[in-house]
Amino acid sequence: LLDQQVVERIFGENIHAQVVKRSGDVLRFLALQGALSDDHVCLLWDASHGKHESVAHAIYHVVVELTPQLSVPQLALLEARIRDIPAEEFDKHRVSLLRGFAFNAVSATTQQQQQPPPP
Repeated sequence: LLDQQVVERIFGENIHAQVVKRSGDVLRFLALQGALSDDHVCLLWDASHGKHESVAHAIYHVVVELTPQLSVPQLALLEARIRDIPAEEFDKHRVSLLRGFAFNAVSATTQQQQQPPPP
């Protein structure tokens, strides 16, 4: 997946909402394998800017689904990006993004802190 630059192809210039909607499993797999990089997370988020609403909404949904598998630094990276959204640009989809991200990020962080370190 990394060699074929699948993430870059999904969220690149030819991005399509239906492909984004189906990308969650690939991203979760990469995250669980420790192969989802900060650059991938940034690419995912940046792909929502200046695109059709359907693409942005699909990306927000994938972000919320992916949040439980992200590392604490990746969660902080996304939190910073969400905080950069001006308040007047929040609509129901961005509020849903914020709510889902916040809930999943708190749960993921708590779970990660409770896990014993690997031997």
